[in-house]
Amino acid sequence: MRKNKLYANLKKCIFGASEIPILGCLVGKNGVRPDPEKVRVISEWPTLSNVKELRQFLGLATYLCKYAENYAGKIRPLSQLL
Repeated sequence: MRKNKLYANLKKCIFGASEIPILGCLVGKNGVRPDPEKVRVISEWPTLSNVKELRQFLGLATYLCKYAENYAGKIRPLSQLL
């Protein structure tokens, strides 16, 4: 690592964990899954009342697109409101 000028910060290292958080996802032996806290925030999002709120929600919900089958088809009705 030093040869390539890469350094590990021991304060940020996680050892012996079954899952580790990386870029907003949890990575473990069974693969990658979304952060449950982010899923909870999206699922408990308040009712949208204007276009600005819809854009904000769709931006946040895009976080889940890699975990949802046919994501584009599912959000199409909302996207058409923009």
